[in-house]
Amino acid sequence: MQEIRIVEYSHSLAEKVADMWNKSAEGWNGMNTSRTAEKIISEHSNAYHLNVFLAINSQDEVIGYCSLDKYTQDEGALYINTLNVRPDYHGKKVGKMLVLACVKRTMELDWPRLDLYTWPGNTKAVPLYKKCGFFWEKREDTTHLMNYMPSVLKTEAIQDFFSEADWYEDSKREIEVKPDGRKENGFDYFEYNWEHSGKNLRVEFERTGRGMRLIETDDYLISAVIENHELVFGRDYSITYSIINKTGRPLKVELYGRNDKNITYSLQHSAEVTDTESITGRFHLGEVTEDQKPGRTHPGVVTEVFINGRKAVFKTGVLPVYPASITLHVPGHQCYLNKEALCILDLENKFRETAVFAFSLQDRHGIHFLEPTHSISLKPGERTTVDIPYILNQYLFYSEVLNVKAKLADGAVISFSKRLDKAFRGRNGILWGESEDFCEIFNGPFMLHLNKQDNWMWSRRIYSDKFNPVWVFPKIGHPFSSELADRKADHIECSRDDDAAVMKATYTLNDFPGLRLFVITRLEASGIIKRYYEVENLSETETSQEVWLSDSFIQPLFRGVLPYENRFVHVGADTEWTSSFWENSKITENWVFACGKYTNRGICWEPDQLIKFDDWSMFFEFNLGKIPYGGKVATSPVTFAIGVFDRWQDFRAYALQRDVVEVPEACGHTSIEVNGGNPFVGDDFEVTLNEYRNMGSKPVLSLSKGSGRNPDIVMAEVEIDSFIKDVQTAIFRKGKNDIHTGTESVSGKKVLWLDNGLLTMKASPDFYHALFSLQYSGNEWLDSSFPTPSTKSWWNPWFGGICLHFEGISPISMLEERCEAAFVSLADDWGNRWQGIKVSVAVEKNERYKGLTFDFYYLTLPGVPLLISFYRIHQNTGLHIPWKYIEWSLFFKADPDIFNNQLQLITMDGDRVRMKAGKSQNYVLTDEPILYHSPNRKEKLMVYTDINNQWLEAGTNNSLLMGFAGIRRELKNRDVITVPPVFLIFTEEYMNADLFRDLKNIRFDFRGERNEDH
Repeated sequence: MQEIRIVEYSHSLAEKVADMWNKSAEGWNGMNTSRTAEKIISEHSNAYHLNVFLAINSQDEVIGYCSLDKYTQDEGALYINTLNVRPDYHGKKVGKMLVLACVKRTMELDWPRLDLYTWPGNTKAVPLYKKCGFFWEKREDTTHLMNYMPSVLKTEAIQDFFSEADWYEDSKREIEVKPDGRKENGFDYFEYNWEHSGKNLRVEFERTGRGMRLIETDDYLISAVIENHELVFGRDYSITYSIINKTGRPLKVELYGRNDKNITYSLQHSAEVTDTESITGRFHLGEVTEDQKPGRTHPGVVTEVFINGRKAVFKTGVLPVYPASITLHVPGHQCYLNKEALCILDLENKFRETAVFAFSLQDRHGIHFLEPTHSISLKPGERTTVDIPYILNQYLFYSEVLNVKAKLADGAVISFSKRLDKAFRGRNGILWGESEDFCEIFNGPFMLHLNKQDNWMWSRRIYSDKFNPVWVFPKIGHPFSSELADRKADHIECSRDDDAAVMKATYTLNDFPGLRLFVITRLEASGIIKRYYEVENLSETETSQEVWLSDSFIQPLFRGVLPYENRFVHVGADTEWTSSFWENSKITENWVFACGKYTNRGICWEPDQLIKFDDWSMFFEFNLGKIPYGGKVATSPVTFAIGVFDRWQDFRAYALQRDVVEVPEACGHTSIEVNGGNPFVGDDFEVTLNEYRNMGSKPVLSLSKGSGRNPDIVMAEVEIDSFIKDVQTAIFRKGKNDIHTGTESVSGKKVLWLDNGLLTMKASPDFYHALFSLQYSGNEWLDSSFPTPSTKSWWNPWFGGICLHFEGISPISMLEERCEAAFVSLADDWGNRWQGIKVSVAVEKNERYKGLTFDFYYLTLPGVPLLISFYRIHQNTGLHIPWKYIEWSLFFKADPDIFNNQLQLITMDGDRVRMKAGKSQNYVLTDEPILYHSPNRKEKLMVYTDINNQWLEAGTNNSLLMGFAGIRRELKNRDVITVPPVFLIFTEEYMNADLFRDLKNIRFDFRGERNEDH
């Protein structure tokens, strides 16, 4: 059998830990992420584990992992955060070794309990946990297990038994894969049993008090019983101890009551028990100011029990309740001013008899209750709702004490108070409020909620989806402390700063004496949230070590975009979108973006900061250095934008704090790349797979290289374990013949023509800067007035073809300027050599815009059914030109008969529509290509452009078939701008924009431009 040893984690083992996780997907229901040593180190640097135990085999491989933390969701316990055993080592007792190492460590640190969570379907591990001393408590919200063995083994009264017995090996507990516990009068009792060398021991624990309530040995049985678990506060109740002496010899038993939380208990009793005895004590259940949290330790009736002088501590928890449970609800997402509406009170009688509850809600400035006074009779345990009409004059946070009188059947009247805290909010206005459990600030439709129990904060917008950011409690270190996970702030201050609501929470740190932490969160009316921290040194000396702060938050990347490896990677919604699939070191700009389902969210930070990812969250680590006496150091803010930016490209500009003229395109996290990203291919070309996520399994690529058409579609099927995705892209096959050019005179005007073997283009500088003719397979596709301008539809003069309109320069004025044309050759970044016609217009006569030069390019490749058209503007006016609309106008003629001209497109609503020319006027914007065609032609003409950087519009009227591609740009003096090209593609079928994404890779080097005039 292999030797397996347990060691402590260190960063030197990070690569082996990563290897273990990468081989453990099966044990986590097939989770398919890839870990690296860097990621493991990052995760553990941000963690606050007390210990991390690793199981190592004889080959020095890490085969198991178990992290031990302080349990932050309850008092008095440590917590197994993560347990993993490599699947090929399941059943070899590795998990047992790791769990028992945690149990032992819990005892060494003198903690009374060890907890863990798992998922309900993890039935394979439940027997292991139960055998190691855990009980599975029945809860509706989670699968939670508790281990009381540390309490058992430190109980003096039964230590003699374990001096001989082994608590693990001699356990006789029945192991079943279901929640544990015996239910009685609302109590849940968990039972341990041992037998060793004919000796027996039975111990029971009560679930909510987390304490022992029964010990049975071969000599005696002592148990504690309270009549009911749920008790109304403010009254006295009894607890009964039953003692059975099995020996016949005198058994000395002493009982001493102890106070616990709101329970006052002073029993003192001593007895010599020879047979049986029953002892009853009385305790007082004091008032509570907040409802008991289900997952936290309840107040308990605590008794120190001495059995023949040896001590055991008994504790039975109770559920203290108000005489009536009362909760205020404000239905709906928002309130409306000066309109009668209803709020709702839930009431539940907690007495074990009928009671009449009388109360009156108090008006507050801004709200008037139309029926404030109520008297309601409820039977024992009966529930009801009370509709309370109100009129709201202004939005407010209602925080008032409701005074209630409960009259019982015997005439007794019991008074109690319940605080009601609820926001009456709308879509505008700043308000805030605080209760025992939370603090909230509102700014119009936005809100922030701070849970005062664990210091998690979550955000929300009215009608938002579920993907809002959530902030985890802050941690100070190194090593990082979890002390703020289960304690309230010293105080919380809310204020208004201009158009922002600000929440400032203050904490005096116990783990770092002398330091005070301020958590400042600023919620602006726009939906911008800025969060930062301040740490103040109140001691008399400088801190001895550098102070670090960890700021963790959860932001799902659902339909997100990441600046990743100097690209922009679209995360999508088809597979996992948690942060565990991404490497923080590959984030190349200071932002991330997530589109959510209804609401967009962006996160940005200062460029000198580095965002980090772990399995479920993102975080920043701030090194605040050594803080001098009296000094205060602040972190740089992290900004969250909720529903502020429509596009990730706009948020990117905000994050970079500069205008980004060219809007980039995002690529898919799973995509194929043809010919290195060059869509123009020869006979042979390579297809590679790009997968940016950290995946545990290597993707398998099944490829189809197309049918031989031009353009063609390369299709691939990508299989990653059980997930199969189809990806595809378009390619253009280059011809082998030369391009022919020539010059001719038509109607006295110089005409330049170019033929690439499939299509022919023509332009005339004597006519206009337009490309006036484009023929494919002998058919003309452009509608033009060449050789002379004319009047048509809305235009006078009308030139048709492909031409430009620049806001502020009329076609008449443009016609007056000097126009030249030449054949040109340009190489793109992929080495493709394009040829075509360049038409240039120098503005000299227009007083406002003289100094502008327009270069219009119409280019193609040999044998490719594609024309690329774009323009460059040289701004040398000596002045600044503010934002102007600049638009390509394209006039098509798919058929000589106007009534046979049609176009097809997909609207921004996703509708596929066709439009016919020759009838009514219609203009439609689209994010997809536009297909122009006639029923009399086999081929069709598709217009495609980068819609992230210019709009694309289709148009028809009674005389024209049109297209428009435009931008709005600012032109600084001496600027040279190149607009995104428009591609005219001849095809036989409609093709979606995503197929042509590689066309956006085409960039030209104008320094190598070759001009030749014919």
